[in-house]
Amino acid sequence: MLESFGIAADNLTKPLLGMKAKAYYDSICFVPTISAVDVRDISQETLYEDVSAIAPQASGLDEFMCSSTNTMHSQMTAEPGGWILYQLPER
Repeated sequence: MLESFGIAADNLTKPLLGMKAKAYYDSICFVPTISAVDVRDISQETLYEDVSAIAPQASGLDEFMCSSTNTMHSQMTAEPGGWILYQLPER
């Protein structure tokens, strides 16, 4: 997630512009999940599909995982970090 709306509101509130702006939602999601996991054949019907339940051949990626909660854009947490480590070959 990016703080884009919050940054815009802060800049509009600067004294030089003479405005008072309030961002009701400071953050936005940078990439829709359905795009991030390269779901094929996106349509109005598949736009809100649960990507964790799609068939492997429905994505252009070999494997992927989605965090169970919203996180900042590209934030590394224990959940995806553990999944990445699990994907590595054993030594």
